[in-house]
Amino acid sequence: MGEVHDNLRVLYKMDTVKEYRTPDEIMEYMQSFIETTYEMASALIDANTMNTIDPTRCFSTSVSDICRLKYWETPLRLNTSSRFVDKKALLRDELSVFNFRPSHMDCSQQPAVENCLDWDKHVNPDLTTNLMGLTGEDPIIMTSRRQYPFASVVVLAPIVWQVRAPVVPCSGFGDKYNLEVLGAGKCSPETKCDPDRESNFRAPKPNSISGRTQSIFITYSEDAFYCVDRALHASEWRDKSWDPWASYDDLTVGRALSAAEIGGKKVFWKFISDTAYLRGPVKGMVVLDQNDPCSTCPAWGPLEAPRCTDPVEDGSNHPMWTENDMDNDCSLRRVWTDRFMASKKEHTFFDIGTSEITIAALVITPQGEKYQDITTLVRVTFKVSQSGAYTAEPSLSSTSQTDMNWWIPPVVITLVLAATFIFGAIYRYVKRPGHIFAILFDVLSSGAVMSYLVWNLVLEFSPPHIAETLLAAFQKNDQDSYFESFKDILQYSDSITAMKTAGFYLIILQFFRLVHMLSVHPRLGLVVAVIEQCLDDIFHFCIQFILFFLVLSFLGHWSFGNQKTSFMTLERSSYTLFRFFASDFGFSDEPPSTIYLVFLFIYICVVSIMMVNFLLAIVVNAHTVVTDTLKVHEHHHNVALDLWDASFRALRVKLSRGWPMPGSVCTYIEESAVPEQPMKLLPAVTAEELCRCTAGTNGWPLFASWQSAQAYLKDYVKKTSPAMEETRAGFCFTPGHYYGEDLGAPLGEEHRARAAEATSSSLDVACIAWGEASVATGSDSPDSKSQLDNFELIKLQSSIAKLQARLDRETKISL
Repeated sequence: MGEVHDNLRVLYKMDTVKEYRTPDEIMEYMQSFIETTYEMASALIDANTMNTIDPTRCFSTSVSDICRLKYWETPLRLNTSSRFVDKKALLRDELSVFNFRPSHMDCSQQPAVENCLDWDKHVNPDLTTNLMGLTGEDPIIMTSRRQYPFASVVVLAPIVWQVRAPVVPCSGFGDKYNLEVLGAGKCSPETKCDPDRESNFRAPKPNSISGRTQSIFITYSEDAFYCVDRALHASEWRDKSWDPWASYDDLTVGRALSAAEIGGKKVFWKFISDTAYLRGPVKGMVVLDQNDPCSTCPAWGPLEAPRCTDPVEDGSNHPMWTENDMDNDCSLRRVWTDRFMASKKEHTFFDIGTSEITIAALVITPQGEKYQDITTLVRVTFKVSQSGAYTAEPSLSSTSQTDMNWWIPPVVITLVLAATFIFGAIYRYVKRPGHIFAILFDVLSSGAVMSYLVWNLVLEFSPPHIAETLLAAFQKNDQDSYFESFKDILQYSDSITAMKTAGFYLIILQFFRLVHMLSVHPRLGLVVAVIEQCLDDIFHFCIQFILFFLVLSFLGHWSFGNQKTSFMTLERSSYTLFRFFASDFGFSDEPPSTIYLVFLFIYICVVSIMMVNFLLAIVVNAHTVVTDTLKVHEHHHNVALDLWDASFRALRVKLSRGWPMPGSVCTYIEESAVPEQPMKLLPAVTAEELCRCTAGTNGWPLFASWQSAQAYLKDYVKKTSPAMEETRAGFCFTPGHYYGEDLGAPLGEEHRARAAEATSSSLDVACIAWGEASVATGSDSPDSKSQLDNFELIKLQSSIAKLQARLDRETKISL
């Protein structure tokens, strides 16, 4: 899809659309858009989209606004060919006796179609071959002119739709200028006009006949300009645009159109093959000689050229409006149409009431059996602000049929994993309450992932299915059906875009969760640790930065908004300063004004130099603190070794030596620690304690014997660091004693009996410090007595905490 988008972006010149700022420039681009679309039309797409096409103009080689057949041609020349089309007979609506019968166009067939052929009346016996084109059994068979060169194809003509704002009365100067200065719409030949509400000018010289200096007074038949409220949407409108058979009323009063709905907006739409169908004639620009239409009128007006008239200005009585044939090269309608196409035109579809106009094309990239078709909606929207400024928004969105064989299994697996993650988070919270925000985030984010995948599945299996939708429209073959199919595809494309946008933010959330989850290991959690270390400083930095940034953004907009487009609005000013913050200045070669230099100097000094360096200093300082802390923890290995030890090695020693998994021992250590007491101030863990006080979830001891627990401790010291061995006398135990022995081992009678069999007198205790690694000076330390006193205090605190925990458990059980 990326390659398709890149190719179409170049073909449709979508990178240049923001340069167009006037209706003429926008119409010029739209004409280029239409021509590019027809370049990729491998067949006659007008026939599949337009309700009416004049055959005379369609088969004329001089007409370019309809029936653009670049790769095919109508066989009009070789009358010996079996595909030869007798154009004259076709335009006379004649059939040959050689045409196939029965035909679906024959009026004798029931039910008869609306424009059926009376076979006896339409057959010309002088025709010696099939008349091609008037029946489906004998269609015009186009002959190839050259090979179609593109991988993508367009099957419908471009569509244009607009959102219109209603005209509202002007107020303030606009109202006074129309009424009091111009007198617009307040004067007629039948009434006396007010000289004070008219424009006038004086002649530069006296009149050559009267000798008086003339004053010329001017007023206007209607308002010179109109005001619109673009916050409102019109639901009815009359389109005065041209088409080859437009009537006088069509061009002056307009065709009544009712609004359809696209994207929640009321729009007026039409399929077009040329921008001429969006415009109308300018009065006086297309004139005809009524006696000889093919002759050129040198001038226009009853005095200069009495025979030359403008059919639109002449009114509904002009003979052109009653013609019904363009076959004659010099018919009034044909000459007028040709001259209209070559003349300057008035914007009738895109005018002051247009708030938003969009041109779009449906491009399909067909593929072989191994690949899926790609359907791309090419769209360019021009929006008009309340002040009349034009902005362009190009858009490319593609969809493709999904290969269910590879898509469904990953979706199902992801749904199962997300559900498992939710249940796991709830289970962790029920078992060990805490970290409520992290648990809640995991549950909600996993639920969002599941909802997103279900949404994706619903969109995938629900209509519209693009191929079936288009084929159904081709079967009905009318503009409304084509529009409905196009609208369905457009809404489906917008739904896909909305889903991708939601997926983007969902992935961003999961990305931050991934960063946080990496803190499971100290070496991987460096980013999280640094953020936690400098979070307070960053918070206060952000307060300063936001205040400075907002003040300078407003100052830039207020001072330079009327001079520089980059500061035209507060949003643009903020974005420009953000680019400055990222060192994207884009200075011009010409030196700016002094006031702008002062503004840049202040911004660069305060934000780009001071604030940026403050931020770097905060982060670097936090990084230094975190890395220094990691160096102290000598027991931290790299992540690969720790993963090996926590999974494969732990499982191996469990099977070979009967040792428990590290998590079981860790749980006991955490539960037996004194709350809010640093680990380095807690006494050592001994083999005696592990053997007597630890048990699994089933109540059985974690270690089969004291020797197994002792080997476990020695192995732990070996694989971590020698500094883990406790050497401070005040934190070690004499043989046969252990941390918490005064409370007993609350592990059940059976475990008590097994623990009693151990020979405590033969214990050769290895003192291991769990937590912060620190090496004391030993029993001769001058702080030995204070350490022993501290040890007794800790034992007392531990006894109280364990008694309280046991009381809580017994209360819950009784309840």
